[in-house]
Amino acid sequence: MKLIRPGILDITSYNAKPIPCRVKLDIMESPYDLPQGIKSKIKDACERIRFNLYPDPEAIALKKALADYTGVSSEMILVGNGSDELILYLLLCFGGDGRRAIFPEPTFSMYSTLARITSTESCSVPLRKGFELDTSEIITEANKKPSVIFIAYPNNPTGDCFQRKKVLRIIRETGALVVIDEAYYEFSRKSFVKDLSCYKNLVILRTFSKGFGLAGLRCGYLVANHEVISWLNKVRLPYNLNSLSQEIAGILLAEKRWMKKITGEIIKQRDWLYNELLKIKGIKPYPSKTNFIYFETDNPDNVYVRLLSDGILIKQIASGLRVTIGKSEENQEFLDRLNEIL
Repeated sequence: MKLIRPGILDITSYNAKPIPCRVKLDIMESPYDLPQGIKSKIKDACERIRFNLYPDPEAIALKKALADYTGVSSEMILVGNGSDELILYLLLCFGGDGRRAIFPEPTFSMYSTLARITSTESCSVPLRKGFELDTSEIITEANKKPSVIFIAYPNNPTGDCFQRKKVLRIIRETGALVVIDEAYYEFSRKSFVKDLSCYKNLVILRTFSKGFGLAGLRCGYLVANHEVISWLNKVRLPYNLNSLSQEIAGILLAEKRWMKKITGEIIKQRDWLYNELLKIKGIKPYPSKTNFIYFETDNPDNVYVRLLSDGILIKQIASGLRVTIGKSEENQEFLDRLNEIL
């Protein structure tokens, strides 16, 4: 079609089609649904909401709850329909023609996808041995053009937290906007939020999809200095987070004990599975601060296909495989089948 913008022509649509399986361990969803007590509170919230009215455009109540959770002022918070929407806003504001999105490789694929959608040049910098940042190369590339640097912390798919001093060096030694994606913060408990007072070019991204177990809600938030927030509000769509999402996210923030309970169980299962994987000849698992484990094997294609043929779905990514931590029985079934394959 001649009307299509040239930069869109060779973009491949994001493939999120469901793959039939019995045990689904591919996309970092929590294996635990909300308990009935919290669902009852959500039901009560549904009674309060007037669905004929637009949602609060400023999400005032939710931002106040997030301010209490993060320790920053509510004026430093922007909420969105998942962190993907917020990444798009960042690139609409700070990317575009003649500008760059810089990120390590491998990492979260949406940085590259959304860069291309916004006509921002993608620049991937391969991770060094041991999945460590190539700090000097990132700084060199960022200083060539106006740039947005995305650093997942912990990283997806490798599961590790980069050395803090290296990340701070990137923030200090570039004029770029540096976005630290803390999607797995509830598992790692490591954050750069306290550094926002020192660096105006720092942005923190978070989501309710992982630790809070609300992947079906599509709710994320961003923390940054007031100037960055004011620019992002210029491109933010009005009423971008619906009333129900605002209510449910607020309820979950008030129910942090449940979140801590399920993240604790997932971490326990993750550490158990990692130690079991270490025992399997031909498998090299990597330590993780997330709710998944990345591992390498000689024939990842064969392992993936044979697991799927038995109804167990994991993810083929980079040069290895990534398995999301499920319930104990799911993890055991995955491990037993993996042992049989190898």
